Amino acid sequence: DNNAYLSEDGIDWEEQVTDLPVISIFGKMPSYSVDSVLVVVKDEDAYKFAKTMDFSSMHLLNEIPTGYPIENFTTTTVKYMPIHTAKDLIITGGHDINGVPNNKVWKLQDIEGKIAPISKEVNFSVTGSSLFNYDDKIYLLTPEDGKNVLYTSISYGMFWEKANSKQSLPSEFLYRENQSVNIDNKNNIWIFGGVSANQSQLVEVWKGRINKLFLK
Repeated sequence: DNNAYLSEDGIDWEEQVTDLPVISIFGKMPSYSVDSVLVVVKDEDAYKFAKTMDFSSMHLLNEIPTGYPIENFTTTTVKYMPIHTAKDLIITGGHDINGVPNNKVWKLQDIEGKIAPISKEVNFSVTGSSLFNYDDKIYLLTPEDGKNVLYTSISYGMFWEKANSKQSLPSEFLYRENQSVNIDNKNNIWIFGGVSANQSQLVEVWKGRINKLFLK
């Protein structure tokens, strides 16, 4: 219904009336602005970036670029304090407004009141993938050849390489897409659920660290 829903505890949700239909929510932009939740809204016939603090009002920005994903995407943030400009939102996977699969990695920066996108096509699948930050690198957990593999980037998502064999997933880790990945304050990786190769919902949780992952 293109409405936004807010919750303080993740259990009880309330609908928030918005000025414009909300198409996508990308999360908090890693910048110093107050209204820093980035969304895509539909403004008449145009799809535009917008920023908001609580969804009660929208600060409209520029139109989204051609091919930009608006559904089923994955995101993570880069906020490297020693470099003032290294405050990016990284997006990949998903589909654009026409339902076309996205196989690019997009880097977004908030520059002079506009969202500045840079994109780069990659030579591996990003469908059903998950981005996350770990040990000053960006990781991508993605399906490949009937299993899941890790790719890493130290260049803010623009250049990628497959993680070495010491960072491979255990054989018990079944193929999946659209899993959720979170990192806790003790540097543990949590992988929740996902969808199996036969489109069944996986109800399991994996916890570990790079080089050590086991089923919970």
